Amino acid sequence: MNRAVTRAVDIVDIVSRSPEGLTLSDLARTLGAPKSTVWSIVRALQDRGLVMLGVDRRTYTLGPKVAELGDRARRQPALQALARPFLLELGRATGEAAFLSVVEREEVLYIDKVDSIQPIRYIADVGTRRPLHCTSVGKLYLALLPESQAMEMVRRHGLTRYTRATITDAGRLKRELAVTRARGYSVSREEFLEGVVGIAAPVVGARGQFLAALTASVLVLRIADREAEIAALVKEHAARLTKALAAVTPPPSPRPPAPTRRYARPRR
Repeated sequence: MNRAVTRAVDIVDIVSRSPEGLTLSDLARTLGAPKSTVWSIVRALQDRGLVMLGVDRRTYTLGPKVAELGDRARRQPALQALARPFLLELGRATGEAAFLSVVEREEVLYIDKVDSIQPIRYIADVGTRRPLHCTSVGKLYLALLPESQAMEMVRRHGLTRYTRATITDAGRLKRELAVTRARGYSVSREEFLEGVVGIAAPVVGARGQFLAALTASVLVLRIADREAEIAALVKEHAARLTKALAAVTPPPSPRPPAPTRRYARPRR
């Protein structure tokens, strides 16, 4: 397994140095490995979007996922620094806990927070991880993915029940994601923790991809008729953060064609 991982990294590195693309034979010769071995690794990399087969159906180049990962690496320090004022404003405007989250390793990860000023409040530490299917940020992330990819992720992780309100039916979750896409924000009503409602809106990139989310976490006893008001505040601050981040982020390079999902063996 370690050897396969090393070879996968080597393949991405080798391909990155050859903008004109490399054939399977080129890769096998450079690595000193059998074509069959290289083919199985390339196929996995292609499936993840890290390499892609060119229009000639013979040569491999870097896939769009590499550009996405590069954007994330450049953006992360700027994201937290830029987001802090918006997070503070959101906390003040709502009087509730506010969080900045990203999705890492298919989990929600809190990377910054502002605690609620209320005496009875929801508290979570920076570094806390949450599942996707039953949190406002997680459902937001899934809603912005292609539906097939989102449901495959759900199938892979399952729909674990945490409370009586957790959505455990894939069809119902799919409908919830459609509603989330339409209104531009996500709500988790006691789906992960009883007594807590999360309202999240996305921070998106130039191509509309999910970068992060701002969330207000409110106790049920205080949500009452404030949901629409809080949702509007969360959306407003997330939109402003999106605009601020775009102003300091280099424009993306043109999107390459989507990686093929057909695994017909290329000509050698």
